[in-house]
Amino acid sequence: GGVFVTAPDTRFPEAPAVLGRPCPLEVATHDGRIVYAVEDAGGGLFWPIVLSWGQPVGSPLWRALTVAENRRRVPPSVAAAFRLRMGRLHLLMYRSLRKPTVARTFLGCHSERETYVARIRPRGALEPILLVDG
Repeated sequence: GGVFVTAPDTRFPEAPAVLGRPCPLEVATHDGRIVYAVEDAGGGLFWPIVLSWGQPVGSPLWRALTVAENRRRVPPSVAAAFRLRMGRLHLLMYRSLRKPTVARTFLGCHSERETYVARIRPRGALEPILLVDG
C-alpha cells in the first residue's frame, strides 16, 4: 500500500559536508502529486530521491561518499555520490554535474559517466542499473 519516498535528510550529519552549507529540502504531497523541492545551493546540486512501492524494510540509511579526480576530492557542486541502504537493498548513486576530463572515483569505482546507479551486492560487487554517458 502506497508509495514510500526517501531522500538524504538535511538533518543527517553528512548533509552540511555534502552541500557545503545547510540546504532546505521539502518532500510532500500536494493535490495527489509528490512535490520535491530543494533551495538552490549555488553552483549545482545532486540530491537523489528514491520511490518505493510497498512497505520499506528497515529505516533507510543514506551516506554521502567521497568523489575524487586525479587523487583530489571533487566538491559536490561538481559531482556527488551517495550510498543508500534499505533493508537488504544497497544502492550506489553518482551524478556528475560537470563533464569530467578524466575518470572519477567513488566507492572503488572508476567512471567517466555522467550518471552511475548500481546495486551493491552482498560481497561488494556493483551491478549497474542505470548508466548515462555525458
